Order: sequence, then structure tokens, then C-alpha cells
Amino acid sequence: MPDRREQIAIWMGLIGNVLLFCAKILVGFRFNSIAIISDSFNSLTDIVASTIVFVSIWSSYRAPDAEHPFGHKRAQPLASLVVA
Repeated sequence: MPDRREQIAIWMGLIGNVLLFCAKILVGFRFNSIAIISDSFNSLTDIVASTIVFVSIWSSYRAPDAEHPFGHKRAQPLASLVVA
């Protein structure tokens, strides 16, 4: 399990991206700005990327099991490949 600082950083990033997306989409529709609305979807992709990183960090801390005798540490490099 990630330590307390890692957990806080993960949650702050994820919550920050969600708030940013919500703010941009609301402002974009309020002022009928296609540029701000399209930028909000860029923030939405950041939410997806943050979620992938979040899941990979949590899974990389899992203990070795019968199917993964060397552990789950490779989850983070795989996640970075997916995000890239």
C-alpha cells in the first residue's frame, strides 16, 4: 500500500483534475465558448490518465502471488506506456 504522502498526492491530483474539468465545462457552456469546452475535454483525458496511474500504483504494491511470483512492480511501467 502506498505511504500516506503518495496517497495524498494521488488524491490531490485526481480531485484537482476533476474540479478543473467541471469548472472549464461549466464556464465553456455558460459563455458558449467552444475553445473552453474543448479544453475541458483535454482535462477529461487528464482524469483518465490520473486514474490509470492511480490504479497502477495501488496494484504495484500488491504482494507476490501464484500467478505473479515476482510481484506486481511492473504495473507502473505498463501504466506509463498506456498513458503515453
